[in-house]
Amino acid sequence: LIPGRPGNLGRVAAAALSVVTLGFALAVGHSGGELVYRHGAAAAYVQDAAPGAARLEGYFDARLKSGRSDDDDDDDD
Repeated sequence: LIPGRPGNLGRVAAAALSVVTLGFALAVGHSGGELVYRHGAAAAYVQDAAPGAARLEGYFDARLKSGRSDDDDDDDD
């Protein structure tokens, strides 16, 4: 909004600071991802599976291995 040389300098400075801020944001995001996925930082907040979840998991694994599906109607889908 400022005309002339001061306005141009302000726009260039704002663009440069935006790039620097983006760099910091990427670094923080990368560090957070490493903490969670590589070092298990979220383990304190994860609850154990619900009772019976292992039985259901085994049921679906067996159906997938057998090639069966729940689609019992007569169309070809």
